[in-house]
Amino acid sequence: MNITFTGYKNAMASTITTIMPDTNKKFVTHAISCKLTNDHYGQDLTNYVKALEKSEGKRHPYDAGYINIITQYGDEFNSPKIYLNGEELEVNDKNLGIFSFCAKFLKNVMPKIKNQLTEGYFKSDDFNKHIFIGPNLKEVLPQKEYNNIAPNLVKDEIIQNQAKTIFDNIQTVMEDYFA
Repeated sequence: MNITFTGYKNAMASTITTIMPDTNKKFVTHAISCKLTNDHYGQDLTNYVKALEKSEGKRHPYDAGYINIITQYGDEFNSPKIYLNGEELEVNDKNLGIFSFCAKFLKNVMPKIKNQLTEGYFKSDDFNKHIFIGPNLKEVLPQKEYNNIAPNLVKDEIIQNQAKTIFDNIQTVMEDYFA
């Protein structure tokens, strides 16, 4: 499987640290989301769909061409939890192919590359649907805070750093599985 990631677009990433008020325990969430494409360099979208179909993973609920990978770790976790398109992805033999795809995908995001945003995407409702599956950022955050946070979600450096962190978390989970 060759993952080129040259024709990707609308990539975004974030980190959220949560402290539970009742227990004072902390957990950290890292997220990355991107639209996969097929182009003359490779069939990234097709390879993703094939790996997904062989796994227990689910397609992105808003757009089947998107991939959304989230990892969480913290005080109550023995090892990171991995979520694909909003659903926890268990580490088992059936899911090894999709874990492999995700690792290769993330490894290709880590080098310096230029994020390509579809014109008007940043101000569209789709922008809010793709980074977090569930709450719409515009509805959750005050407008001023949204205007400060949203542009950072699509910065190349943030996307690359999150890709590395999520890759490292997946690697940790896989090492635990094979230990």
